Formats: sequence, C-alpha cells, structure tokens
Amino acid sequence: MNYLLLAEIRIMSTDGASKRNRLLPTLLGLVILLMGLALLVGGVRLLQLDGSLYYLLAGIGFAVTGVLLMTGRAAALGLYALLLFASTVWSLWEVGLDWWQLVPRLALWFALGIVLLLPWFRRPLLLNGPARMGTGALRIAVVLAGLAALASQFTNPGRIEGQLDRETAGTTNTAPAMPDGDWQSYGRTAFGDRYSPLAQITPQNVNTLQPAWTYRTGDIPGPNDPGETTAENTPLKVNGMLYVCTPHSQVIALDPDSGKEIWRFDPKLSTQNAANFKGWAHMTCRGVTYHDDAAYAASAPAQSPAAPAAASATSSVCPRRIFLPTADTRLIALNADTGKMCEDFGNKGSVDLTANMGTFAPGGYYSTSPPAVTKDLVIIGGHVTDNVSMDEPSGVIRAYDVHTGRLVWNWDSGNPEETAPIADGKIYTRNSPNMWSMFSVDEKLGMIYLPMGNQTPDQWGGNRTKESEKYS
Repeated sequence: MNYLLLAEIRIMSTDGASKRNRLLPTLLGLVILLMGLALLVGGVRLLQLDGSLYYLLAGIGFAVTGVLLMTGRAAALGLYALLLFASTVWSLWEVGLDWWQLVPRLALWFALGIVLLLPWFRRPLLLNGPARMGTGALRIAVVLAGLAALASQFTNPGRIEGQLDRETAGTTNTAPAMPDGDWQSYGRTAFGDRYSPLAQITPQNVNTLQPAWTYRTGDIPGPNDPGETTAENTPLKVNGMLYVCTPHSQVIALDPDSGKEIWRFDPKLSTQNAANFKGWAHMTCRGVTYHDDAAYAASAPAQSPAAPAAASATSSVCPRRIFLPTADTRLIALNADTGKMCEDFGNKGSVDLTANMGTFAPGGYYSTSPPAVTKDLVIIGGHVTDNVSMDEPSGVIRAYDVHTGRLVWNWDSGNPEETAPIADGKIYTRNSPNMWSMFSVDEKLGMIYLPMGNQTPDQWGGNRTKESEKYS
C-alpha cells in the first residue's frame, strides 16, 4: 500500500514539474504564433502588390512552429531549423553580404533560434529520435546564419571601384581663389572638396604636434537645453581670422595665431513662446558662411575693353560678411571685420525664416548647417523634427540676395516647378522632403547640388506623394 502511494505521489509530482517546464516553450510558441500571423497578413497584402512571396510562406511556417511549441511537439525544432535556413538563403539571394540589410531580415530569427536551443526551451519538448535530429538541424541553421553575419563584416557593398578619366572629368570648381592656408567654407571651397594644399603636417611628424593654444567658448549645455546640445562646428579660417559658432548660435572671431578673441556676437535666441529650450530636437551650429565682394570682383574674367568697376552697394557697410543660421529660425548677416549686424540685409541684418512656413513646435524648424553662398545669393535649407508627425514644415530651399536679403527664388520639393518667390500669405508644401546638410556649389556650371533627406517621419514610408517619393 505504501509503495502504491509513493508511486502515485511521484507520478503527480512529475506531472506538475512537466507542466511547469512546458510553460516557457508555450509562452514562446504564443509569441512566434502571433508573429507568424502578422507576417501572414502582411505577406498576403504584399503579394497583392506584386511583392515577395517570402513573407507569406514565412508567416505560415512561423505560425505552425508556434502551434507546435505550444503543444510541446519536438517537430517545432526541425521546422524552425528549416525556416531559419530558408530565411538565410533568401536573405543572401536578395541583398548579398550587406550587413545593414541582413539585420532586419535575419537578426530576430537568428536570436529566436538561439533561444530555442537553450535547455529551458528545448528539454521540455519530447526528445525522441526526431527531436534530436531537429536539435542538430537547428544548430546547423544557427551556425550558418551566424557565419553569414560574420562574413558580411568583411565586405563593403557600397564601395565602387574604378578609374575616373581625368580628361573627361572636367575641372573642379570655380569660386574665388584663396591662399593655401585659408579654409573659407565648410568644405574649404563652396564645391566642398575638403582638400588643403598645406604640406607642413605629414605622416612622419603628426605624432609630434603640440597644442599651440586653447580657447573655451563658455557655451555649455544648461538644465533648460535639449539633450542633443552639441558643438559640431567646422571653423572658417579667412580674412585673417578664425570664425567659430557655438551650439546657441553665437559667433566668435579669433586670432588664428594666438587664439585671442577679437569679437563675439550673441543673437540672444528666442524660445519661440516656449518656457525654455528643452523641447528643441537639437541645439547646434555646424558652421557659418563667408562672403567677400572684393574676392568675387578679383576672380571675375577681364573684359576687353575693360569696363569701369561698379562700386559695391554694400562696401561701406559690410564688404565682407558672415552668414549665421540661428536656432530660433533666423538668417543673420554680420560684418566679418567687426561682428556687427549688416543693417542693409533683411530687417536690420536679419531674415525671418519662419515666413510662409506655417505653424510648428518651438525649435521644430531651423538650419543647423551653414548656408551656401554664390556671388549674388545666399542659399539655405533647414532641419525639421524627425520621427514625430506627418505635419512638419516644408523642406523648401530658399535663395536670398546676398546684399539685401530679398527672396530671389524658392525650390520646394513638394511643388518643384514653382520657383518664383512665394506670394505673401501662402504656405510652402507641408512635410515635403528637406535638405539639412551641406550644399555643393559649382558656379562655373551654374549648379547647386542638394543632398536630400526623407519626408518625415522617416522610417514610415506611407502617405507620400509622387513628388515626395521622387526627392526623398
């Protein structure tokens, strides 16, 4: 009688432990089932749009795997091994050894394969002969997917190799010549080649360089600033000075040899009716832009017979200018010699970039990057808040008269054919793709090149117009 009671207790104890052990595979099975159903629904829709068949088949496979796990069937291991192997082959066929494109296709399936091999998930399944085969197959599939990921670290699909025929490549830009030691634009030239002809620093002596001087701007993040308050500026070395800008849109002119401050301009940023700057997505300045009337005049081709030189309309006010985009959505022109505002530009030295932009949250639109300049124009884009909404300001590019601040043209990617200055009271296309980065200007060709961004909210690709798709 005692033996029978002991056997009954052991059987009941074993059954209870078995149920507890199967809890983890059951929960994982439920998760995989839901993922499979989501893939199945999306796969059907994608197939209706002539998309890939993979997602439909994968959805079916993952849903079945989830059911097998929930019912404690060891066949789940073998089926998942087949799914992971097929997904690896399909991913390599579709994108090759491109790491960043393999990640969204394989990373989750690879991680789930490792989880299924953990003893807490694997042992509760019925480990008979076929189960051991499934375990071995899953191990092989995980290793193969891992090897594909590892191999992708040693390839660069974006690399383009070849030779450029210099005879047909044409000459680089254009704009006013500059001394070897100057750096007059963000990319040294308006073309943006970022090449300096200076040869003093070499691979042989670079390790012996010592600091000549240090200058501290004093502009540091405060408790009322956004988390992304960053010093990202590329200084300009021109006009015998070094021009830097700070996160809060201050401009400082330094002596390049000593680091001594020559002048400082503070635009006194507005919070745009907010309590403080915490709601801004960014607080940064990547640089300012320099313009010199005399340099353009000197680089102009000679005329025969020579025409009398026309006096610059602004030579007595600002013959050399620094253009500053501010975090409160202004474009300011400064006298490069003194740091004073050029009062003949816009409204006493400033152009309001909120004009015709419609409503936006404080800090939701301004240019974090320096504008481009040509002989007669200053051209500016702007950043908008990413990943928040589908009703952000326009990504319009605007060109202003470099001397007066008058709007000369505007190019809105949402309305690309209408480039004449927009009428008062009208609003540029909301949410059109923007250009927040650096321009490249080739005045010899009369061209400006724009590296466009995406329409917000970036990763979401829906609700886009034909124009938006074209320029994103």
